[in-house]
Amino acid sequence: MKQVKFLMVALAIMGMSLTSCMNGDSESTYDGTAYVTVLEYLGTPVLKVDNSDISLTVTNPDLLKQKDGSYVERALIYFKYQEGVVYDPNKKDYKVTIVQGQNIPVADFNLRPDTLKKSYKINDFALGKVLYNGGYLNTVARVSCNVYPEFTAYIDTAKIDKAKNMLPIILKFIKGGSENGGNYTIDAYNSFRLGNVHVSDPKIGLNVADSVLLSVTVEGTNEAALKKSIKYKFKY
Repeated sequence: MKQVKFLMVALAIMGMSLTSCMNGDSESTYDGTAYVTVLEYLGTPVLKVDNSDISLTVTNPDLLKQKDGSYVERALIYFKYQEGVVYDPNKKDYKVTIVQGQNIPVADFNLRPDTLKKSYKINDFALGKVLYNGGYLNTVARVSCNVYPEFTAYIDTAKIDKAKNMLPIILKFIKGGSENGGNYTIDAYNSFRLGNVHVSDPKIGLNVADSVLLSVTVEGTNEAALKKSIKYKFKY
């Protein structure tokens, strides 16, 4: 069952298939799930569904707010359409109610890997990409830990492969694990901003005209590093 669940997460991270957790009407069933980027227009959040031109406005936007009152940047939401509304492939705008959701931590790529640790047990991970809002690299890491883990990612400039147009990325633990792996298994979601990565910069020197191979390695204490790749076309 755990393998099947993680496979569903790996598929869902690609977009709509459609815990710090947001809790709405948890007793209700939901109509769909989506990874979204939250944009704000005149004080109202508009949710852009990953890798699509669908926009969502929500009836309970306070669930998207952080402690300081600002809206989260990225989220995974479970939602219900308005009564009588069903999904229409030709429709691009929906008003929905969030039933449940999860704030996805967002960060830029780290350039100081020497200060980072790998003191957690990593079981599996999945990759996805977001084309909207400058682009994000989505990661889901299945981790054995004691509290919800936090990760960072950095570009391993020493291993850049210009012949393959390959950008090597290392996903690293910040906090939340333990030397023994911890007592809980958690799927940790993260989004890393690709719009701030300039692959044509002389320090990287890749061909921005072609798709770049993002080769992501996750390192854990219990086994050899896990590696997966995904292609991404940078646009500036």
